[in-house]
Amino acid sequence: MTKENLENLEGSEHFEESFESTIASIAQVEDRINAKLIALHFDEEEAFKFCLAVREAAVNAVVHGNQEDPSKKVLVDFNFDVLKQEAFVTITDEGPGFVLDEVPDPIHGDGLLKTSGRGILLMKALGKAEFLNNGKTVILRKSQEEIEKK
Repeated sequence: MTKENLENLEGSEHFEESFESTIASIAQVEDRINAKLIALHFDEEEAFKFCLAVREAAVNAVVHGNQEDPSKKVLVDFNFDVLKQEAFVTITDEGPGFVLDEVPDPIHGDGLLKTSGRGILLMKALGKAEFLNNGKTVILRKSQEEIEKK
């Protein structure tokens, strides 16, 4: 789903904010999204899982994208389609981006022994993750319908 489509959702809740590229800033955004999902009657356990994916995306944006440079910002765009009970979070950093296919597989070969590198795997496992803009933008999505199909 494109950002233009997200902006045109009817019956939706939305907020957008930017934060400085520090690890300490991430919890505030994660907490705000979790509270918003719970207030919108999203399944509490699934909200927690989705927020783990959000946290991973935000950590990647801060650490890998913006190199923890507090002068660089991370933009978070939250959309929730009330009718479909579907959450979308777009996270964009100011970094150089990356090539998704060049990221080592964390569950095979040399990736198994690394102490980092599992964020993308977690994002995909805990919701749907789409990488755009040369990896500088990630769109995370989770819907109540998908949860009920499990």
